This record gives sequence, structure tokens and C-alpha cells, in this order.
Amino acid sequence: MTVHAQKNTSSKTRPYTFFVIVILVSLPLYILNAFPIPTPLNLPPSFVMIIVPLLAALALSYTRHDTSRLKKLFTPLLLPQTTPRVLRWFFFSVLIIPMLMGAMHVLGMLTNGGGGYTSSISLMSALAAFGLYFIGAIPEEIGWTMYATSPLQKRFGVVVA
Repeated sequence: MTVHAQKNTSSKTRPYTFFVIVILVSLPLYILNAFPIPTPLNLPPSFVMIIVPLLAALALSYTRHDTSRLKKLFTPLLLPQTTPRVLRWFFFSVLIIPMLMGAMHVLGMLTNGGGGYTSSISLMSALAAFGLYFIGAIPEEIGWTMYATSPLQKRFGVVVA
């Protein structure tokens, strides 16, 4: 009986269908990179792919008329866990990009040997990086982590999933 319930849950989420949708929608966006299309901040057209996993997860959840699944996709965003371990990883995820940018800046100064290395990071650049790397990751995480990961872990285990 328990095995049947797990199969039913797994079939509700349909991770393989999710993968196919994400790949098929992403391929044309990759192809658009070959054309000189003006985009904001000179990003490649494939940047739009950050919303593809979210849209695929929403579409698959909606087509099954599974409102509980739709709620489950967004609950961790609206009611996040506040355990010390979760908060530690949250702060790490927020700080990793600024730390990497700072390390690149210092490395550039050190490897240039004082030969006139100039780099200025404006507030707008920092806000754009935050938006691209942190806020932009949310739609991807909703699709990949909150839709596809759990059924894959149940079937294949944590390491393979």
C-alpha cells in the first residue's frame, strides 16, 4: 500500500516530463543567442530561461488540477524555515556572490603588479548582480528544487537526484 502511494505521488509530479519541457523550451532560447538581439544589460537572450523551470512546474501542477501541489511550490518562499542551519545557508547564499566579486577585484589588483589596474563597482552594478544571481535564482529553484527534487530523491536517493 505504501509503495502504491509513493508511485502515485511520483506520478503527480512527473519530473521527467518537467525535464523534457524545460529542455524543449530552453533550446530556442539558446539558439537566439546566435543573433544580435538587443537586450537589457546586454544579457544573452537565453537569460529568459531563468523563468522556464517555474513555468514548467506551474503548468504541470495546474494541468493535474492539484492545488495542494501549487501551494507546496510556494510555501517555502512564504513560510521559510528559520532553523540555525537554514539561516546559515541563507546567509552564505546571499554573501557568496559579493565575496567572489571582492576576491576577483583583489586578485586583479595583485596579478596586475600595480600596473594601473582600475576597477570600480558601482551601486547599480552591485544591485544588478544581486538581482541576477539571487532574485533570478528563485524561479529556477521553485522548479528544480521544489518540484523535481523530492520525487527523484524518493526514487534514486539523495546523491543521484
